[in-house]
Amino acid sequence: MPAFLSPLLILLAAGPAAQQQMGFGDSVQLPTFGLQGTDHATLAVNRWGDVCVLYHARMPSGQILTEMQVIRYVGTGLWESSVADHLLLGDPTLDVYGSQRDNCAKPAVAALDDGSFCAVWPRTDKQDPLVGRLEGARILVRDVQGYFLPTLTLITAAQGEGFVLDPLAPAGDAGIMPDLCTLAGGLAAVAYVVEDSRSFGAGGVIYRDHALRIVKLDWSAVPGQSGFLDGPWVAANGIALDHTPLYPLVGGLVLPDIVPDDLENLVLAWEQYRVAGHPGYAGGDRGEVVVRRLEALNSASPLLVLDESVFTASAAARQQRRPSLSATRLDTGNDVLLGWSDLKYLPFFSDKIQVRQILYPASNAAGQSLVEDRFWTNDPNWDDGYPATSLTSARQLCFASRQFPARRQILASSHTAATMYQVPTIVQHPQRPAVEVLEATNPSGGNLSVLFITYEGANLEDSTLYRIHFGIFRL
Repeated sequence: MPAFLSPLLILLAAGPAAQQQMGFGDSVQLPTFGLQGTDHATLAVNRWGDVCVLYHARMPSGQILTEMQVIRYVGTGLWESSVADHLLLGDPTLDVYGSQRDNCAKPAVAALDDGSFCAVWPRTDKQDPLVGRLEGARILVRDVQGYFLPTLTLITAAQGEGFVLDPLAPAGDAGIMPDLCTLAGGLAAVAYVVEDSRSFGAGGVIYRDHALRIVKLDWSAVPGQSGFLDGPWVAANGIALDHTPLYPLVGGLVLPDIVPDDLENLVLAWEQYRVAGHPGYAGGDRGEVVVRRLEALNSASPLLVLDESVFTASAAARQQRRPSLSATRLDTGNDVLLGWSDLKYLPFFSDKIQVRQILYPASNAAGQSLVEDRFWTNDPNWDDGYPATSLTSARQLCFASRQFPARRQILASSHTAATMYQVPTIVQHPQRPAVEVLEATNPSGGNLSVLFITYEGANLEDSTLYRIHFGIFRL
């Protein structure tokens, strides 16, 4: 272990814990420290096939913590995990903001190019929505040659507390909602939303404006010291997500997504919804998803806007939410896949999924993007929501949950086959999928694509509680 990692390492002894083994087609329920149910899973897979899943959980006190489960690839189509691979990252009982006031929720994770993982999460004040900060940590599973370390190594500020990446991030109703992507050389770019202002209109309308910030992490530097952190920069501002009593917004607001294109330019997506009367806005109610490509952080003009695509709702009442971006360097073009929810709260059973592929030039030439429709079959009788996309060398995949009157199911579409599939799950009402696809060479010849998926659903032992479930499938 390099000496520069020594400032704050937490080595977690594996001990004699029993291993839980998985293969293709298997699904398991992930553990939790929170006791009161889990939510908002995100996952990443590294170059060796190890998977890191982050999620948050609610404690009996009502506070929210951030936890992680590592699932190791042990070869021949098998993965293993144990209780020693289950870690607490964000501990709200540290009381940074006062007794029982901390929340550590809505995390994100990505695999760095050396095979380690970078995790980020917000810490917010339950009693003051304008107080919050962004934290981050790094998790090492293997050494640089790819051999398992004797124990998981968590590089963090302290037990249950990450390095502070932005000390002043007013969460507001947006909830910060970070996403991140990793770049060459151990770099990560984190995108997150802060609330700039709010005001109130007639009839209970709330007008909100947000800014989207980016910070850069360099894990080759000493964490917490000079060179480790750069930013934050404002990548977009004036992002409105207004509230009306007729079409209320629930959960985290302004969920950003970020991926690098083939040139390591940053592609950002976010949602916005303006209501007539919003200060400085002269139009009517309108929802949009915005996708903006920014020049790479290491370029001569970092974060210069190269392209922007705006996807506007077809009707005033429809809100465009939860954009999901994916990219790959294994296909023949410089492109991203976008999926999002086209929501209409009343009448029910009219929520839709939209999927587009945005084709960028193989250069930093501006204003030359093209947009093409991709495949999803919406049923006018049922709600589809919570999209998660995956762009591979040969497929444009989108996953989402479909709500029937008495059950849910997770569906997947592939533009290549123009077919809808049902994803096998171990609970009857799965929703909110998150996916990663690993493309590798099959030892028996050809290419092997592996789908890793998480979804939410009832606790298998206690259906009154909510849990995260994880599955592995061969594509």
